[in-house]
Amino acid sequence: MAKQDDYIKTALRMPKTLHARLAAQAEAKGRSLNAEFIACLELGLEGAGAQPNTVRPVIELDYDELVDVLMRKARDNDELISIHASKNVATIDVKSRTPPKKDH
Repeated sequence: MAKQDDYIKTALRMPKTLHARLAAQAEAKGRSLNAEFIACLELGLEGAGAQPNTVRPVIELDYDELVDVLMRKARDNDELISIHASKNVATIDVKSRTPPKKDH
């Protein structure tokens, strides 16, 4: 097992959308955000020698994992989620269950 001395601690700024994608993938895979981040970095570094036009996904979820993560988030945030998927494209609509308050 690795010791604490084998690691360094660092701060990182990233777009909120990327953070959300990493968090969703980590949750779907049952691991910490830190472990998922390291796995993605390792994957990216392994692919650094790949052909320049090769696209590697940062986050990869199968349909069932995606639905599971979205449904848990919807339940936690009291939202309705609709997923429309075709061969290569998925559209996700998110709506609040609570109607907006009207000012009178």
